[in-house]
Amino acid sequence: MVNTHPIISLVKVLRASTEALLVAEQYLLSGKFVVLPTDTAYALSCLADDQNLVIRAWEIKRRGMIPMPVFVSSIEEMLRIVRLSPEGVAAASKLLPGPITFVGPLIDHSLQAAAAGRASLGVRIPNHWFTLALLRRIGRPLLGTSANISGNPSPRSCFEAILQLGELVDLYVDANLTVYDKDSTVVRIEEGRVDVIRLGPVGVATIRAAFSR
Repeated sequence: MVNTHPIISLVKVLRASTEALLVAEQYLLSGKFVVLPTDTAYALSCLADDQNLVIRAWEIKRRGMIPMPVFVSSIEEMLRIVRLSPEGVAAASKLLPGPITFVGPLIDHSLQAAAAGRASLGVRIPNHWFTLALLRRIGRPLLGTSANISGNPSPRSCFEAILQLGELVDLYVDANLTVYDKDSTVVRIEEGRVDVIRLGPVGVATIRAAFSR
């Protein structure tokens, strides 16, 4: 059924496809904002290593300077951004791509804005064909914060994202409902400790199993 809500006529929406992949790449590389589908929530994305864009993302979401996670396409790329223990690397290799974010000490200082000046940053490999393909094409980390106004529910559909962010975003990519109805699990790995910051689709038992040798 075609969505006839008036706001749809005011924004640019593309169905997820190989053609949309090329358009989204062009938009992102030219410094624009794109809402992307993931396995958990639709994400507000831009080049994560551009400080001005990250600041603008905070303004779009109407939130203070709180760290925002980034998306990458591989474990190798993740390890260029944050430092993980050998056990953390092994666990990430088992659980990613997937609905879990790994927080570790930041070693890529081009992403200090995304980390809000803090010493650690969350990184995830989303399990969605479109966004993974886009990340591989661009070869740079993308901002991976939920496409919502701060304090509002994370959007599980493109339309929900449009209702919240509207014309503040340059392009929306629609890939139907997300697989999960929860935000990603978040784990912090620092100084040999593993702390579950937020519980989502990946449960504690699964996390423990991934970290066991």
